[in-house]
Amino acid sequence: MSGKTKKYLAFLRSKIGRQDINECEVSNPCQHQCYNLLGSFMCQCDQGYELNRDRVTCQDIDECSFSSYMCQYQCVNEPGRYSCVCPDGYQLQGTRICQDINECETGTDNCREDEMCWNYYGGFRCYPRNPCHEPYIRTSENRCVCPSGNPVCRAVAHSIVYKYMSIPSDRSIPADVFQIQATNIYANTINTFRIKSGNEGGEFFLRASQGALCVGLCYNSGMHTMELKILEAKNIISATSAALAVSDIPWNGPIGAVRMGLVDGEFLVNPTRKEMSSSTLNLVVVGGPHSQVVMMEAAGENVLQQDFCHAVKLGVKHTQQIILAIQQLAKECSVSKRTPQKLFAAVAEIVEYAKQLASEKIYAVFTDSSHDKVFCTVTFDSLESNIKTDIITTAVRGSFLMFQFPPYATNEIGKMSGMNRRELGHGALAEKSLKPVIPKDFPFTIRVTSEVLESNGSSSMASACGGSLALMDAGVPISSAVAGVAIGLISKPNPENPSEIQDYKLLTDILGIEDYNGDMDFKMAGTNKGITALQADVKIPGLPLKIVMEAIQQATVAKKEILGIMNKAIAKPRLNRKENGPVVETVRVPISKRARFVGPGGYNLRKLQAETGVTISQVDEETFSIFAPTPSAMYEAQEFISEICKDDQEQQLEFGAVYTATITEIRDIGAMVKLYPNMSAVLLHNSQLDHKRVKYFGRDPTDGRMRLSRKVLQSPTATVVKTLSDKFSIAVGTSNSQASNAS
Repeated sequence: MSGKTKKYLAFLRSKIGRQDINECEVSNPCQHQCYNLLGSFMCQCDQGYELNRDRVTCQDIDECSFSSYMCQYQCVNEPGRYSCVCPDGYQLQGTRICQDINECETGTDNCREDEMCWNYYGGFRCYPRNPCHEPYIRTSENRCVCPSGNPVCRAVAHSIVYKYMSIPSDRSIPADVFQIQATNIYANTINTFRIKSGNEGGEFFLRASQGALCVGLCYNSGMHTMELKILEAKNIISATSAALAVSDIPWNGPIGAVRMGLVDGEFLVNPTRKEMSSSTLNLVVVGGPHSQVVMMEAAGENVLQQDFCHAVKLGVKHTQQIILAIQQLAKECSVSKRTPQKLFAAVAEIVEYAKQLASEKIYAVFTDSSHDKVFCTVTFDSLESNIKTDIITTAVRGSFLMFQFPPYATNEIGKMSGMNRRELGHGALAEKSLKPVIPKDFPFTIRVTSEVLESNGSSSMASACGGSLALMDAGVPISSAVAGVAIGLISKPNPENPSEIQDYKLLTDILGIEDYNGDMDFKMAGTNKGITALQADVKIPGLPLKIVMEAIQQATVAKKEILGIMNKAIAKPRLNRKENGPVVETVRVPISKRARFVGPGGYNLRKLQAETGVTISQVDEETFSIFAPTPSAMYEAQEFISEICKDDQEQQLEFGAVYTATITEIRDIGAMVKLYPNMSAVLLHNSQLDHKRVKYFGRDPTDGRMRLSRKVLQSPTATVVKTLSDKFSIAVGTSNSQASNAS
């Protein structure tokens, strides 16, 4: 690095005149490098140094203080330079990167013959070798294989056993270990994995399979495959079922899950993402042995009852294939189930005695509510308030439901902090019920809030009913009212076969006690046309399809009855929203006035939004959307915009007419002229100067400035000549010669 110079004037007078003194040869005042100049000299420092304030001596530059990224591990400053150092077990690669030293490959380890060297980042360790027990033979350092030529191996089930050890290094690691990394879901792309490091030998590679759902990590021989899946709900349920089947945990499985879609009247089993984007039904059905239904979760766009029932039957049929495969897997593994220990239970007399002691005080505080009560409200906001559903994609949600279940809804006290599982699940089901009827082109962001005041039944279905009424009362043009109902089940199992139901009773609009002690919570919501959402939680090993179909039919009848009661309160949405509600209007601002409307640096827009509380968003080049919380705020905003964009006593000129202009300023590129006294000066460019008068030919479409020209007046055709006085009087000429002679 070079520094600034210090100059001295030094001349030696001789007979032939002044002669320069070479200070660098005479005294060399510089610490490092000296350069002689005419009448002076200049000092310069070596690389890694800089000049001190005296401009003669040099001092070392501490490069390590410039940035913490000079070296990957540690930076050491030295006179005139710096160097990077690595921790023990690493070596410097290049000038700043630290690379692990593989002591096992270089032979610098101290492991014995009966020990295996294991290298890790920053060191190595010695472990006893893993012996290969017969009939397995060692094929490499870390592999034992049962040869196919051995008759004993033919009877051994094909399997791969992978053993691993967790080896902490207790060191600062400046590099990654072997790691497979999965990205998030990007729009219009597949899920991707990548091997970050540890695959220098190329033993593994990645391949995509099953479209965008999974990616495989394969050994290069092609013999064995491990699949890493981006699991959906149906995959997780089936995979968990298989894991339980081959474990020693006793349970009543296995179960299988499939997803059903409905596209153009065609039922699809496990549809792809692309197919689901156009599907009117999203049904996840979990089936058990003997074609039983264990769980259902559905969202639909007014799916007809017969179509929904057919989708359930078809889904249960395909779950049986998964169940058979899991049963075959469990049979091959042949794992004995453990015997569960009987948990301690208090004697019934003690429990009853405790109830008697507490009942008097409990019933003095708590009440026994016999119904649900929810308070639903609707709030509007601008489209800028849409919820972004993904941090990566641009997907937004224009309407959402917030479900609040405070402790006092069940006569309890408790801490209210964040949303719990009940609020998330119940709110999602109620939102799913209302979503198909809300218009997608509604000019507001809709927030439905459902606060449960009393709960002794299905608060999610009550939220669907209350949310539908609130939307209609708020003036949202929903396509149809939505109602929901919960169906319960009391069943009697067959004594000879507990998995079979001997007798049962379906309950409509169940209470809390019927939910707690019953065998099913079957919630269904929809309109008079069809089903919009369904959720079924079963507490017994499974439901026959007959009971499921009866539950759907019973819920449909109850839903229509509830809709009839709701129609007596509000039959259709309000035609006009409430007077104190927010307002959205569009304003057209010509391109020529857009700069004036926005203001320098957006000053006018920010001022408008701060003073009136409105939100402004641009729709296209000339259209702006204004959201106002109240009609009065909208009126203030419109007045503000009119004042900004109005024509300040600007004379309306006739296109193609000829006017007499007054020159106010001469510039290099042209002249600034006025056509009337109060007019802002307009530039008349040099390229348009030819005659004395100018011709008006419209405005610039971008900034709205007038466009004037004298050049166009060269034409000998007759031209209308107009003169604007202080009173805007107009004089008309009939020929171009007259126009040329006018002053």
